Amino acid sequence: MFERLFKENGFEVTDHISVFATGNDKLTDIMSRNEDMIKKIVLCDAITYGSTDGFVKEWNINGENVTLAVK
Repeated sequence: MFERLFKENGFEVTDHISVFATGNDKLTDIMSRNEDMIKKIVLCDAITYGSTDGFVKEWNINGENVTLAVK
C-alpha cells in the first residue's frame, strides 16, 4: 500500500518520508506495535497517529477502513 502512495505522488523508493494514519484504532494499534519494522521497510522517519498531512488516501485492508498519508 505504501508503494502505491509513493508512485502515485512522485516519491522515489529511496526517499525518506513521514507516515500518517487515522480512522481505525485496530489498524493504528497494529501499526504502532510494528512501528520499527514499518519505518525500516518504507524508510519512514516518523509515524503520526490520529491525523493526516501530505498525500492522503483511504484504504480498505482486510475489511478494515483506514486513512493513510505520506509526506
